[in-house]
Amino acid sequence: MAIFDLHVHTVRGSSDSSLTPEQLVNEATRLGLSGVCLTEHSGGWEQPEFDQAFEDAGLAVIRALEVDTDMGHILVFGMHRYVAGMHKASELRKAVDNAGGVMISAHPFRNFFNRP
Repeated sequence: MAIFDLHVHTVRGSSDSSLTPEQLVNEATRLGLSGVCLTEHSGGWEQPEFDQAFEDAGLAVIRALEVDTDMGHILVFGMHRYVAGMHKASELRKAVDNAGGVMISAHPFRNFFNRP
């Protein structure tokens, strides 16, 4: 059975991460993961040495973007570049549809369990 972490960031592409790409490879290997889904905020994952590190460790990599929109953070699969206007969820939807991609909410329950 393949086991993936489907929402991971590194310091190379997201300011809210403290993991270097090397640390991510090491941690994913330590946990016995089959691979990870890099969901960088700025798409900072197009680096050959990064791909090589994952390949050398036998880990699969799925790439996505995490886009900050007027409706919250959205994970986008099938697009590899930012498009003007993507901060509006309605414009993002159009761009994703045009690219044949998929989008899902990144943090659907972020505040659901907060107590008053």
